[in-house]
Amino acid sequence: MKQLALRLICAAFKTTPTTALEIEASIPPIKLQIESHLRRCAIRFNKLSSTNPIIQRLPDEWRNNQKPTCPPPLPQRPRNSNSKANKAKTTTLLNIARFTSPAHERLNPYLLPPWRRTAEGYKGRLKIIPHTNGIDKETATIQIKNHIASLRHTPTSLLVFTDGSTIKKAGFQRTGAATIGYHEDEEVFTIQMGLGGHAEEYDGEMAALMMAATQAVEYSNNHNEIQHIHFFSDSTAAVSSIFDPKPQSGQHYSHTFHVKIRAFLDTNPDATVTINWCPAHQNIAGNEKADERAREATNLARTSPVGVTWSNAMRRARNAPLKLWLREWDKRPMEGRYAISNRIRPSLKTTLRFRKLDDEREIFGRMVQCRSGHAYTGEFRQQFAPGEPTACPCNNDTLETREHIIIHCQRYERHRDILREAYQELSLPEIFGTPNGIDALCEFLRQSGAFSRTGAVLKMQPQPLPENEPIPPIEDSDDETPNDEG
Repeated sequence: MKQLALRLICAAFKTTPTTALEIEASIPPIKLQIESHLRRCAIRFNKLSSTNPIIQRLPDEWRNNQKPTCPPPLPQRPRNSNSKANKAKTTTLLNIARFTSPAHERLNPYLLPPWRRTAEGYKGRLKIIPHTNGIDKETATIQIKNHIASLRHTPTSLLVFTDGSTIKKAGFQRTGAATIGYHEDEEVFTIQMGLGGHAEEYDGEMAALMMAATQAVEYSNNHNEIQHIHFFSDSTAAVSSIFDPKPQSGQHYSHTFHVKIRAFLDTNPDATVTINWCPAHQNIAGNEKADERAREATNLARTSPVGVTWSNAMRRARNAPLKLWLREWDKRPMEGRYAISNRIRPSLKTTLRFRKLDDEREIFGRMVQCRSGHAYTGEFRQQFAPGEPTACPCNNDTLETREHIIIHCQRYERHRDILREAYQELSLPEIFGTPNGIDALCEFLRQSGAFSRTGAVLKMQPQPLPENEPIPPIEDSDDETPNDEG
């Protein structure tokens, strides 16, 4: 069924190898897709409570080394009865759980009750202002700068800038977070945190806001004149979710922020808190310095309470099929008709040619047929359709091959300059296996009609519109129609 779906997507012949269709459609092999789903399923185990039946059937470390309160009704049994399998008893659930660990970030679906206090419950004393799409970045930057300037010398206001940063060093990812507080235009505190190599930039932004809330509330408690705390972060996602500790990545950070800010607001009825989005790299002093400190924090050892974050685990699970696919692609011997074209590494994102030819599916189909070698050519008929003509119409003694059509056939000589603009030498590996060559090939196919059934330019019929559909005639029924008189 998958091969049928791939053929429909690519408009290819049924003899086209599945490997070629997977690369052209950017769809990895089924076994890799299944493993990706298993990995994401395993990560979701960290979102279940300890009383969940699934967690009850996993090892004790998933329940803080406590025995299950509701053990499974039957013992674990091996798949077969030989002695080797008896030594390693397992289940499908345990096989899935090996893709994750209870030491990863655990999310608590029941951390706070549904009736918890939200920002709306503080009646304007807590404002969350993310970046809105209705205002362009330049206008928003001017507004933020003016707002910061108006607060800079106010004794009752504390300004806190936060940032998270992710840097790749020697092939390894490192994440850091930092926060800086200003009171009356003077830097009063700065905190940095290293999140290690298993966290995303979003996690760094959330960790920075958590540290900001902890330090800002502590500083405000020691300086009674401070009534208003203003947080500034360049992450819209973090600004929107930091006060709502839902079971999502960064829940620990948002819960701590929620507790600290709620205590600050409940203690002082005149206190206010504002969480603002702030544009990055716009010469805003506090934001620029927080960004610099966050980059420095990537060199620190991990001090975050979370090891492998939820978002990092999910990203690696999504990327796992591509890594395995590329590993297989690198090791696979290049054989068959598609070998000359198979020079571009597979990708999970649809290719540019796929997107550009979305409304020209016939051209995309002919391009795939041409690159795969399973097309309307004599060499294809010679192998898969014995008895049909194999000679090129331009010369009855010449076998119609891809090389002949692209380089030698006189029928397409006037269109061959399209290919020469990309590669003067008309090298088939370059035309079939490079982005520039494929673009030129598509234009060549569009103007010449090469590799079609007739070898001529096709006259494409416009798609029918609903208003142009013919109305079927109403057939008279042979049944008697009852009248009102019965």
